[in-house]
Amino acid sequence: MINDVSIPRLCLKIPLLLSIVGAFVICAIVANLFSRQRVARLRRLIAINKFFGRLAFSLLRIDIECHGQVPERPVLIVCNHMSYIDPLVLFTTFKAIFVTSVEVRENSYLGPLCRLGACYFVERRNKFKLKREIAEVGQYLQLGLNVAFFPEGTSSNGDKILRFKRSFFQVAVDQRVEVLPVCLRYLTIDDQEITPANRDRLYWYGTAGFFSHIVKLLSIRSVTASVEILPTISAPNKNSFANQAQQQIEAYYHG
Repeated sequence: MINDVSIPRLCLKIPLLLSIVGAFVICAIVANLFSRQRVARLRRLIAINKFFGRLAFSLLRIDIECHGQVPERPVLIVCNHMSYIDPLVLFTTFKAIFVTSVEVRENSYLGPLCRLGACYFVERRNKFKLKREIAEVGQYLQLGLNVAFFPEGTSSNGDKILRFKRSFFQVAVDQRVEVLPVCLRYLTIDDQEITPANRDRLYWYGTAGFFSHIVKLLSIRSVTASVEILPTISAPNKNSFANQAQQQIEAYYHG
């Protein structure tokens, strides 16, 4: 809900956010054009994502409480999903390449930004491309980079964690790396506990329009979020990886 008190806040935040986005675009274009070596380019883009993600969160007053340690070796990071700001949470918390869907690439607002930020897009609707996509994502791990994705495949309203899709856990099997489960919880909006009555100001799911929702997001004074880094998982196959990761994240999320 947008009220009279929110209008001055919107008038201040919108041009500042556009300035941050513009600066990100310029820096990402420069990094893509002038970094000849692939690893160097990807590491620069990861650093750019992290810096501008933190800058945006400072403007939006989104505070992240992070608990746990990230292994120094490359891992496959998996996290639950509720909003388009979840990738920003991961960008600001982890140094990783983010894997998302072609639906995001096709989004007029998010697609161009994700392309500049070195996201990898997968075609979930085409199983014939899956083997090639798994191999290409595995190359990032071979380069010594972490890879992160949302195994639910879409965002939810936060009532429960959707069943994890198993296909991309094959990357961890093929590359012989561990899976790092991460539980993301949003705790408060404007110093009030998140409930079904106010969560749609932050959560983005279903058929909600992007532009109308971001106006709601910008009207929020503050948000607190918790990122819990859970124990790494070693498993013999993708199903075992997915089951164990879902169990760990669900246990912490509901607990």
